[in-house]
Amino acid sequence: MPLSIEKALKGPYVEKFSKDPPKIHDLVYFVKKIELTLPEEHEDFLNILNELSVPTRYPDELSKLLKEYKKNIKRKKPRNCWSKQGNYYYG
Repeated sequence: MPLSIEKALKGPYVEKFSKDPPKIHDLVYFVKKIELTLPEEHEDFLNILNELSVPTRYPDELSKLLKEYKKNIKRKKPRNCWSKQGNYYYG
């Protein structure tokens, strides 16, 4: 899912700036650059995706990420988040 969101954000970037987007995977960067306003819960979800997406693409970071995720997930309560396909939950 993070890759599809990245592609969806890079399209408006190209349209706005008439140039190829930088070769980065920072979803929050693209939201800011294209001046996209998101509801707070979507911003939260995007931040979580942003933290998870790069390390899972680069396996040497995955074990560190899993330890941090397990520690953090115990502290968070599920939140309701909406998409065009329906609702989903994240911690």
